[in-house]
Amino acid sequence: MKGNRALTLAATAVMLLAACTDGKLMHCYLPTDDEGWGRTDTLCFPLPDIPQTGEYPVSVGLRHGNRFPYTGLWVEAETRLSHPTAVRRDTLYIPITDTNGHPLQPGVSLHQHEVPLTTLHLQRGQKGNIRLHHIMMREVVPAISDVGLRISLP
Repeated sequence: MKGNRALTLAATAVMLLAACTDGKLMHCYLPTDDEGWGRTDTLCFPLPDIPQTGEYPVSVGLRHGNRFPYTGLWVEAETRLSHPTAVRRDTLYIPITDTNGHPLQPGVSLHQHEVPLTTLHLQRGQKGNIRLHHIMMREVVPAISDVGLRISLP
């Protein structure tokens, strides 16, 4: 009887911990320089422990202020994985305003966007990182405060 109760409590604790993940393996933002996001300022996101082999959807987030001078932002993502070793490069366009210059996302002084990047096939225990940098013509893109990465569970 005691064994069943302990097993039930352990199973409940595991289910509660799993419920707290909210379907995300990782969701993290890194700040950019106060002057803006420099072309050579690569943001590196280490992969967390991969709990199971599967297809993991990845998206990129962006927080910016009202001084953002473009209708969108081009970003390059470089994914480096181990066991097996792989390098993947993706290019992503993040739309910021409509054709009339109105922000696509509401906000007073800060706007937030999130767009899908890719789906990665990750193996249990695999290590790696995803590096992001902008590929705009301008050396420093102003008004970007944070860039983020979300990896959802399969």
